[in-house]
Amino acid sequence: MEPEFVIGVDIGGTNIRAGTIDQNGKIISKSHRPVEHNKGQTGFEKNLMYCIKEEVDKLENIDDLRIGIGSPSPLNPITGFLHSPINVGCGEYPLKDRVMEKFNTKFVEVRNDLDAIALGYYNYGENSDQGRGLPYLAVIAPGTGLGSSILIEGKPYFGSSRSGFLALEHHKTPYFGSTLEEIKARIGKDFEDFTAGKGVISIYSKLFGCSKNPKIAELIENTAYEEKAWIINNFASNYKDEKFKQNYPKYVNLKDAICKKTYENVGKHLGYAIAAFVTNFNPDIVILEGSISNAYNIMKAEILNAYRKSVWEPHKDLPIVVGRLKDAGIKGASTLVR
Repeated sequence: MEPEFVIGVDIGGTNIRAGTIDQNGKIISKSHRPVEHNKGQTGFEKNLMYCIKEEVDKLENIDDLRIGIGSPSPLNPITGFLHSPINVGCGEYPLKDRVMEKFNTKFVEVRNDLDAIALGYYNYGENSDQGRGLPYLAVIAPGTGLGSSILIEGKPYFGSSRSGFLALEHHKTPYFGSTLEEIKARIGKDFEDFTAGKGVISIYSKLFGCSKNPKIAELIENTAYEEKAWIINNFASNYKDEKFKQNYPKYVNLKDAICKKTYENVGKHLGYAIAAFVTNFNPDIVILEGSISNAYNIMKAEILNAYRKSVWEPHKDLPIVVGRLKDAGIKGASTLVR
């Protein structure tokens, strides 16, 4: 008999989040801590264990404690070993073994963070238009990096273990741009370089040059890397983010067409990336997740134009939707131990 509550953990490029989930997929409580890349493995483990312990301490019965974890790749989902994921800064790390040891439980499972998100939609999406129960469900997430997952009958597809780990690494598909100008600008060499946070920054600076508005250029130049894409997005989308309004009030009345043009360009490359993914895996739906997808309304026309121009004819009308499931990573991770 499975326990009434399990713990789901979502390790992202910026935050570690944990939640206690009941048998209906409802999150009862949540905890979070920053990733703190600069503090290495020690800092990563401290924040991870803190998050999980906060949730464990809320449980009345821990005799059958179960913890499911979604983590950035590369990783081996069989052993739960992380092979130096760039977005976390933990180096080579035996995640599953350390959590089992710390909390004295043998019920710990680790999967790629995008697989966990996809499992969240498969099990708890509001309907089939959001992936619930679809046999071939794909999630593509442009954020700090570009992640992707494909579920086959509700189970993540890993591919061969020949490389030493199991993960779907579509973001490393070779890609140098779609125009001679982009290729000459040396923006990058794979889909991730053009569509994730790094791509937003590179396209803004290398392809379109510095903004003609010196205040915006100065703000972006003096901002930590992790926030640059977020700031460019706010300048492109009329500052809908309340956090931006609070932190940068003197910039709220500014507008910058180059920021909008940057996201439209990112949308074009994302459309090509989606087309390549769909051609290879033939899913029922593509759900967009990740922080960059928050700019979908700016990118939509370019995404769909590039996608339909390059994908095989039978796939042209495939549903491509923005995910609406809150805490999909936490909920999906919890299903790993159900």
